Amino acid sequence: LERNTNAKEMWDNAWVAVGPCEVMEENATVTPAPTPSPTNGPSGSPTKEPTLGPTSGPTSSPTSSPTPSPTPSPQPVPACPPAYDYTKTTHIAGELVEIDEYIFQCREEEGFVEYCNQAGWDDSLLERNTNAKEMWDNAWVAVGPCEVMEENATVTPAPTPSPT
Repeated sequence: LERNTNAKEMWDNAWVAVGPCEVMEENATVTPAPTPSPTNGPSGSPTKEPTLGPTSGPTSSPTSSPTPSPTPSPQPVPACPPAYDYTKTTHIAGELVEIDEYIFQCREEEGFVEYCNQAGWDDSLLERNTNAKEMWDNAWVAVGPCEVMEENATVTPAPTPSPT
């Protein structure tokens, strides 16, 4: 703040929400999108009048926001599962809960369910497991956004994945 009086505002606006994303499996292979080859400069000189059809080459300047091809369809946001209850100590592996309109899932890997049922950190957990802090920090996995439904609305639950 001493060097830049706008630092706080700049920090607050440093990240821009783009939208929801799809959560991938831990070992999933991601295929990157192809990157276009850059040209050395504009191809040809600009015309005085707009062209009626497509031009033979790329435009001399990029568009402000590219349009994906094909244009993706908007995905519906699922209904939220029950809200997280910090007093509950009977969570099971794979269970879904909602916190601030976001779905979290209790990890299904062995040993994590104990930490899904531990609302707050307790140093005594380290006496039984030296990895307890890391496991507690990672017991709940963020799944994605959800829509909180009205109290009396009928909700069709999402299918529960079968154990592997």
